[in-house]
Amino acid sequence: AMAAKAQADSRMAEDTQRMSDLEAQLFEALSRVEKARRREGAFAAEGDDRVAQVKAALEAERDRADRASAELEEARRRVSEVLEAAAVGEARCEELERARAGLEASLAIAEQARAEATSSQAEADGRTAQEAQRVSDLETQLADAHAQLEAARQ
Repeated sequence: AMAAKAQADSRMAEDTQRMSDLEAQLFEALSRVEKARRREGAFAAEGDDRVAQVKAALEAERDRADRASAELEEARRRVSEVLEAAAVGEARCEELERARAGLEASLAIAEQARAEATSSQAEADGRTAQEAQRVSDLETQLADAHAQLEAARQ
């Protein structure tokens, strides 16, 4: 998800640069159109042939401006798509981060339960050892009592 975000950021930067270049081309084309318009007025006195040439140049500049405008719109659309993809990637990263935090909390609870179980096991082992010692003591007392009984019988 982070690699996709980095790739999306890189693509967005490229598209943003392309958009800036296209805007510059558009303004340059519009400037040329304006210059051509001014030339058209200046050349009107020189005859219809020159006017037709200027009009053709003006149309060509308008066509270039239209193409630059269309490319600019396409670049804006791509930037929008990249931003949407980045938002989806960011949301997925946040979702994974929440899941990781939940797993870490579950792990902490499991570790605590294991520690408590180990402590309970140690306590049970201690009680078992005490009971085994009591049984051993009672067996010893029983054996002593049997021995004394046998000695008393003789």
